[in-house]
Order: sequence, then structure tokens, then C-alpha cells
Amino acid sequence: MKVLQVNKLYYPHIGGVENVVRMYAVGLRGSVDVEVLAANESPRTVVEEIDGIKVTKVASLGRLRSTPLAPGFVSRLKRTPSDIYHLHFPNPTGELAYLIARPRGKLVVTYHSDIIRQKVLLKAYRPFLEKFLDRADRIIASSPNLINSSPFLRRVKDKCTVIPFSVPSSK
Repeated sequence: MKVLQVNKLYYPHIGGVENVVRMYAVGLRGSVDVEVLAANESPRTVVEEIDGIKVTKVASLGRLRSTPLAPGFVSRLKRTPSDIYHLHFPNPTGELAYLIARPRGKLVVTYHSDIIRQKVLLKAYRPFLEKFLDRADRIIASSPNLINSSPFLRRVKDKCTVIPFSVPSSK
């Protein structure tokens, strides 16, 4: 089984979502064929191995309101067949690329938070966001409160599963 983790950025970029994506990728590494697709913080595409995992960082032309402008996401999604596409929301670049590329395989979405600060852009983005969530086979939320308080998750509540964020224990 192959799982493609898709996020805005990836390690060594430091951020909460990036840490969760790395935790999932490293945790899956011995059980399935896992790869990561993210935007690069420079205008060139780089394929590298991090923690024994193939990581493709697609060239970025910059950012718009914290969203990488990485048009190469579409072709990379088309060229990376996977059984499961695990996208981490919010990531408009990844979500729009997924809707355009229409890759085969199951779609799992980890919904980290609603879009809060970019309210004006959200009005234009809302139809794409709703279509993206409608396509999801499963949506992971960190708490029941997130599902109940999010106007986007409430409408797809039947697809949601609660999996709290956690820290691996040392044995």
C-alpha cells in the first residue's frame, strides 16, 4: 500500500502541521510505502530523502497569505499514484491541485483548523473547499469540538473521525 502525505511545507521547516505530517510519515514508514509532497521554499523542485522517506518539494513562486504558489503540485499529484492521498488542511494549493488532478485512490483529510484570518479569500475559496471535503473518503479531526464548531465539518460530519494529536511514547 502506498500513502502520499501532502502538505504546504515539510521538515526542516518548523511548524505545528509540519510536525504532525512528519510524525505520520515516520510512523507509517515501516508499515507502508510512504512519500511526502510539499512546496519548496525556493523556485526549484527538489526530491530528497528525509528520515528514510522520499520527499518531493515542488518549486514555489512565493506565497499568497501563507499559501505557497506551487503550480507543479498538479502534475506531481498526477505522476504519483497512491492508494491513499492524505492531505492536511488548510492547504489551498494542495486542495485545488487535488481537484484538478483527480488522482485515483482514497482521499483522507486531516483537518487541522478552519481558515480564520483570510475571511475575504475564504469567500472565493469556499465552493472549492466544500467540493474538496465532499470528495474526501474520511476526514480526521483532533476533537469533537472542532467537528461541531466548524461550519465546513458539520456538513460532512458523517465522514469525520476524531483522532487526537499525540506524542509517541518512548518504550
